[in-house]
Amino acid sequence: MSDKAIFEAAMQEVSRDLTALEERLEARTRALNNEIRSYPTPIARCDVQLTELLERRASVVGQWQVVHDLVSERTECSFGDWTRRLDRFLMEPDTATEDDVEAVLRYRLRAALRRADAPISLAPWNMG
Repeated sequence: MSDKAIFEAAMQEVSRDLTALEERLEARTRALNNEIRSYPTPIARCDVQLTELLERRASVVGQWQVVHDLVSERTECSFGDWTRRLDRFLMEPDTATEDDVEAVLRYRLRAALRRADAPISLAPWNMG
């Protein structure tokens, strides 16, 4: 397989998995919103569980925003800048997750980025 074919296949995987991660984070946000909306009342000031739910939702929404921006900007910035931003996001400790599907998507994204990085001289790219 040529370098170009390896690069294109890896970037298709990145595109697919990044979109899947965006959708997963959006679904988790909806689930957390529903859980918060249906939280039993009255709510005590010292309610730790609600505070944890709100913090988890804020974290997931923040992660979704980064992924959404990466999906949107995929073709608008240089390949190197974009992949560095994606790599930084995937390596941030704040993005650790207890969600198994999300963890698999992050692992696959890191692996595909490593494969795409080898023939980096093929950039610029546009996987549309």
